[in-house]
Amino acid sequence: MDKVERNRRVVYPTALVFILTVFAFYYFGHYNWLQLLIAAVLIFPLFGIAYLVFSYKGPGKSKLYGLEHLTSLLPAVKKPKGHVQFKYKIMWTALVVLLYFVLTNIYIYGLDAAKTIDVFASFRAIFAGAQGSLMDLGIGPIVTAS
Repeated sequence: MDKVERNRRVVYPTALVFILTVFAFYYFGHYNWLQLLIAAVLIFPLFGIAYLVFSYKGPGKSKLYGLEHLTSLLPAVKKPKGHVQFKYKIMWTALVVLLYFVLTNIYIYGLDAAKTIDVFASFRAIFAGAQGSLMDLGIGPIVTAS
């Protein structure tokens, strides 16, 4: 991988904004030193990403090219070696739609659908799922129940 050109002077304003943010957490949040340390550790990666974006000065037009090294470390779907036939694309699309339909109509065990409050009622027409289904609440309740 090629070395990415960076403007190193951007580290000073980024560090200053990070310090001011941590100070704002301390001043307005009234945290003790341990809570402040945890908050600083949690928000530090955001400022690291901001540094990568703002310090990029390579030939690319977008500042997002500054994240190229970081995105190369993330898992990605490999490109197919050859041409993917249309029938396979249709088959996988149909399987995913069928799986989605099944999971939106399986209710979570022990849930009384008549007594629950539907906070996502306005999205039912878009997502076509039943209230209290697996797709509505995710797989979390099943994992924690076992």
